[in-house]
Amino acid sequence: MTRHRTQNWRSWLLRGALPTLLALPAPAFADSNGPQEIIVTARRLNEQISDVPLSIDVVRADSIITGGVDGLQALARQLPGLSFEASWGGANSFPVLRGQHQPSITGDAVGMFVDGVYQANRDAIDVEPLDLERIEVIHGPQSALFGHSSFSGLIHYIPAEATEKLFASAVADLGTDNLYAARAVLSGPLDGTFKVRFAIGYRTADGSYRNQAAPGQHLGNSERTSAALTIAMRDNASPLSARLSVRFGDSRSNQPPFYGIDYRQYNCGGRDPASGAWSYFCGAAPIASAVSLSPGIPDSRTRSGQAALHLALDSGSVELRSDTSYYRADVTAYRDFDGSAEGDTYGVCNIALNCSGTASLIIPVVRLQRVNIVQRHSQSARELSQEFRIRSTGDRRFAWLLGGTVFWTRQGLRTNFAYGAERGALAANERFSALVLANPLRVGVPAAINSALVDNPDVSQIVQNDAVEYRRTIALFATADYRLASEVRLRGEVRANWERLVLDSRLANFSPSFGENLGARNFFDLTPRFSIDYRPSRNWLVYASYARGSRSGGINAIPGLPPQEQTFEPETNWTAEAGLKYAGSGLIRSLHAAVYDIDWRNTQILGFATTGAVGALITRNTRGIHTQGIEIGTLIAPARWLSFDLAYSYTHPRFKPGSEDPGSDAFCGLALGVTTSSFCTIRPSLINPGQLVADISGNIPARAVATSWSAGATVTPPLTMLGGLVLRADISHRGNEFDRQIDGLTFGARTLLNARLTLPLGRWSAELWGTNLTDARYIRFAVGRQPAFYVGQPRPTDLILGDGRRIGVTLRYNR
Repeated sequence: MTRHRTQNWRSWLLRGALPTLLALPAPAFADSNGPQEIIVTARRLNEQISDVPLSIDVVRADSIITGGVDGLQALARQLPGLSFEASWGGANSFPVLRGQHQPSITGDAVGMFVDGVYQANRDAIDVEPLDLERIEVIHGPQSALFGHSSFSGLIHYIPAEATEKLFASAVADLGTDNLYAARAVLSGPLDGTFKVRFAIGYRTADGSYRNQAAPGQHLGNSERTSAALTIAMRDNASPLSARLSVRFGDSRSNQPPFYGIDYRQYNCGGRDPASGAWSYFCGAAPIASAVSLSPGIPDSRTRSGQAALHLALDSGSVELRSDTSYYRADVTAYRDFDGSAEGDTYGVCNIALNCSGTASLIIPVVRLQRVNIVQRHSQSARELSQEFRIRSTGDRRFAWLLGGTVFWTRQGLRTNFAYGAERGALAANERFSALVLANPLRVGVPAAINSALVDNPDVSQIVQNDAVEYRRTIALFATADYRLASEVRLRGEVRANWERLVLDSRLANFSPSFGENLGARNFFDLTPRFSIDYRPSRNWLVYASYARGSRSGGINAIPGLPPQEQTFEPETNWTAEAGLKYAGSGLIRSLHAAVYDIDWRNTQILGFATTGAVGALITRNTRGIHTQGIEIGTLIAPARWLSFDLAYSYTHPRFKPGSEDPGSDAFCGLALGVTTSSFCTIRPSLINPGQLVADISGNIPARAVATSWSAGATVTPPLTMLGGLVLRADISHRGNEFDRQIDGLTFGARTLLNARLTLPLGRWSAELWGTNLTDARYIRFAVGRQPAFYVGQPRPTDLILGDGRRIGVTLRYNR
């Protein structure tokens, strides 16, 4: 489909289809036949969602199965206010809630949990949602009960429980782009004491884009294998309940469809007076009509596994709980670093003739040579965790909970980053020099790829950075819940968190680093939450809360930094929220609305060091971010056979006055002798005295989507001959986002249409479905390349395309 026709489809949808297709994901606590309460564990105990004074999205098992939620990207399409994108092989996986996005090496803004186990390797958090009871997405900081990994919210996959009776199901999918998938579940009693549940899944599919450099090769191919096992004590078998769950996942993927834009397309920032090249791109990113990447790069692979033992003892007045878990994940992601099948252009100089000194300014390069570069990013994590909780039980005026947890985390058992640069025709006495845009025949500065030269970069890469991080965390937490009156309830939560961090930096920038010489860093956090809720009637709940989120500081693993830049400080946020919930059985079945104000302080941000000898980005602290927003969701059922649901999210994050982004200096065009920019506000740095930086006061944080909404309709025709037929159509929209805090390049705006037709056939059911039915073309991710490899010229920006149209059929069997 051409770009013009896609635009016509979008126009038709917005003018004609939208007014008749109002919807979002399956509602949290109502369906088309009346109010239906959903049990959630957002506060570490089982509660009805209508009683919880939090903004929570719940996607139930039926919606996960029939709604095509096969990962976090699909989940984010259904839930306005939630964003998730990942780049190569799962790297840069940062979920975003309420526009609160600032990557930090100290923890996630939005924590990812599976069966209560924190997914400590952020490059492996896109876990296969195999055999789940529900997915809970909790908005706002949850640091009091879940820790610093829930700075602005969390996502929790809740596994399905083993059944008291024999249950079996099987699902098979077949679709375009060679999509094949199968899942099976078997559950039931093992003996008089235990019950068991086992699930296994496999899914493979080609990407919807082809590689122009290799006829027949698709880009974005994926293959996933997953398994889950639960052994639990049977209901009422004993006052003690025990459940052991084990999960495993193995996924592979090749290069996603992406392309780079560089100085040849750049149009803003600073302009080099000699070459006329701009330093950055402003406006909507161009969408490539074809993608051409190196065809031989290995597949990326992610392997993850966890085991969790949950024990509970109910003595009648109090309940004791113990959660013990072990988690490990290993990711190896490969990236066509130059973003093309041809490679980047470098100059070639002779070591004895013109690679340095005066000769390099007079004698031209020996030749120009294209160089293919492959990046390998390896990330591993191990975490052992133990938590104990004791709480009061029963319907009391005053309820309480006390708990403590300790976990040990080890990140980076293998190389973090490695590069392979194709030597090609380079002789032993030759080296590569950076391209000089004003005169490509002139010898430029020595290129960083000289430290990564190999014969075949698809096969071998040279280690650039290598570090191991050790964290030990001890926390105590408590809650108090007091019913002031029959309609009014007060609640307080608090967590005290002690963290010890040791970093062993072994290699940095291809050279030996400082090891463990910096010693340990210790952090203490206190994160409270206060809430009050008022229930004027059975159907309504009104609430207000004030909560603190926190992320600890860390260590910059770069040698040569001054002492004040070797470390960075913690960051915090205070979130004030007010909301209401309604659950009924009339025309309006459910309604939820929340408004919030977030004061984010001492925000961690990437920037350059004060010393010019260190060209790598490090983590710094800047003034902060202030955010205001609103979330609304509702379900309307005008008839038993027809329902509409709608959700809308608007968030308005802005950097506070005095905020700066030293990491954007190059994009703004700042360089020796260049102190102005066509779109950046330039001022002296408050972080690095004497340095000019981009003032980002009032700017929007990167990857923060202001407006997103989702709408849909569910139709179950009241016809005897079509009994049980279900038609679901939904449309989702998200607006543009910026790739950096300097608010120049925009990408990501899309409106997607999905549909699904389900026909029951006794124990069987058949579903015909389609995703992105208008075949909309959009960019789902943007990231700049590492600056160390682009000295003397603007570094390119890589853009990853979103999936195109996919159509398929699903067969399901339940017993």
